[in-house]
Amino acid sequence: MKKYFLILACLSLATGLQARNNIKILPAKAQTFLAEVFPTHEIRYIEAERDIDDPLTYEVHFKDGSEVEFDKNGRWYKIDCGRTPVPLKAVPQGIQDYIAKVAPEGTFITEIERTRGGYEVELNNGRDYRLTEEGKSLSAYRMMGGGPRPGGGR
Repeated sequence: MKKYFLILACLSLATGLQARNNIKILPAKAQTFLAEVFPTHEIRYIEAERDIDDPLTYEVHFKDGSEVEFDKNGRWYKIDCGRTPVPLKAVPQGIQDYIAKVAPEGTFITEIERTRGGYEVELNNGRDYRLTEEGKSLSAYRMMGGGPRPGGGR
């Protein structure tokens, strides 16, 4: 009898793990985004999390180590590709243009995150930028909702 319960427990555990990488648990918008931007990436697992203070979020972990985080509506808010480039389909054109202008050749975006008022972008050379969707630089003060600093500073 114990053997039967052990087998049943193993089967239910295996079923639970399979459900964790089932893309259908994601909102439709997130599914579409992944199909368009990460079509060849193999999913390792998907986490759906709900904290006391935070709404439902989803984290998609790929086998190559890349991760994408989505809000409850399926809108991505963070893409972290480790040491590989974030697919350009996910990066607003203004940000692409800005990085192409200011960064040395061969430099690429490894992480991008939506923040209040814009985006935080990290490059493979360790530099990071706070930018608007149009590729305009933002100061940390403005990212927090403020205007120009007293005295005319940025």
